Amino acid sequence: MKNVLFTLCFLIGVHFVLRATCNEFYAMVKVNETECLKCNLSNVFFASLDNEITKKVLFRELSNDAVERYLDTNFPIDKCKSEIIISDSLYNMYNDKVLSEFYLIKDDKVLFECGMREVWDNSDSIEELIREESPIYLQSKFDFLSARLFFENEKIVVFDIVQQTISIFDLKGKLQLYIDSESFNISTLLNRIPSFSDSVYLKAKTYLGKFNQDNIRFSSIYLNEDKIYIAARVPNPELQLLENNDTKLVLDRAPLIISVDLNNLEEDVELYSFNEISLPSNYLVNLQSFSFKNDIAIFPLAKKEVDSLDNKSFGYFRFKNDILVFDYFSSNNLPKLFTENNYENPYFNTQPVIGNNYTYYNYTNNIFLFNDSITVETPFNNKSFFVDIKNMKIEKDFYVHDILVDEKRYSIHIIYSNAQGETFWAYKDISAKEYITKQISINDFDSLKGFIKFKDSNEIVYILNNNRLCTILLN
Repeated sequence: MKNVLFTLCFLIGVHFVLRATCNEFYAMVKVNETECLKCNLSNVFFASLDNEITKKVLFRELSNDAVERYLDTNFPIDKCKSEIIISDSLYNMYNDKVLSEFYLIKDDKVLFECGMREVWDNSDSIEELIREESPIYLQSKFDFLSARLFFENEKIVVFDIVQQTISIFDLKGKLQLYIDSESFNISTLLNRIPSFSDSVYLKAKTYLGKFNQDNIRFSSIYLNEDKIYIAARVPNPELQLLENNDTKLVLDRAPLIISVDLNNLEEDVELYSFNEISLPSNYLVNLQSFSFKNDIAIFPLAKKEVDSLDNKSFGYFRFKNDILVFDYFSSNNLPKLFTENNYENPYFNTQPVIGNNYTYYNYTNNIFLFNDSITVETPFNNKSFFVDIKNMKIEKDFYVHDILVDEKRYSIHIIYSNAQGETFWAYKDISAKEYITKQISINDFDSLKGFIKFKDSNEIVYILNNNRLCTILLN
């Protein structure tokens, strides 16, 4: 048996580093090697604990052979499922009593302890606490590849843009609804596009399949109370008239919004198309992100061809029955970072984000709060973003995972990571000048599946391998 070394890492400047809780909850037995734990069947109890919880067995400094022999004769357990720790310093930290003890520990805090002779008497309390504190595994059909997390009305929603799936779970991780881009009748969707031509579609059908353009593509989602809105693009081929009066087949896609009622899954979905005529000349709807403000929808915009006029970047749309009609521009323009460099079309190389009360372009230094019509600087001003923008070689000092505007506290919160994989939480009152920044320790950062997400201003969540949902408490 290999000697397992345990290193107890104290936080350096505890108010500057926050640790993730998803890998920090475990059951531990501190063993007094003069006591037989098999005699009171406590080994049976320890082995019966939920397989999802990490199990540790702590010894004082003994030889490997002595530990091995003790486990075989006095505490027979499955050694492959338990971490064996041999450490005088750690043992002394927990040496409150002479006899062997049982602990439940989360984030270096003891949540429960009792003597091993009393574990059976406390079994109900122990099992209930394990159920409450154990990490959540989202019971998805697939392992997520690029997860975007959302929370709404006691539901966890994961949009995987790579797999083109939307999964809705309860707070324990049980799958309640699964939607993929093949869930919908494509003919029904196509007939809702104002510019759709059935005859052109039939001519283009062979080419659509050949170039993998005969499917629906989810671009983003938005949760509003008990409804989930899916921004999608559907095939919409067009015939363009050439100068010689010949025609050219263009394999285009049209934007569409699909609405699903989470409380009434048997009800037919609602579909909303865009009134393209209402769009300002030279502009397209960008579906990378969107939001609602009362009865108005907010979408990023993109120019077909860039000119010297104002480069507006977001637009407000009103609902007229099942049609979204452009109403007016947001007051903020496309950031100069993109327009001042040699992009052929900067709109198609940006990452616009719309949140609960903000618009933002990743890699930039300003956040626009549309409820207040003010601009707030980010905590990383004067950072470098692009090394060779003309040749599309992008280098960045940081990447923003999520932004939360807490309107009750009138504060702004940002989660971002730097190029070294270090992650930070920055926050401030909106009216304050300086951010308070704290580093966050993300367990197994390289296994992160997508973005880190604010659940609220006190808690962030993310997904690791095996669809494990992890939590970090910020306060």
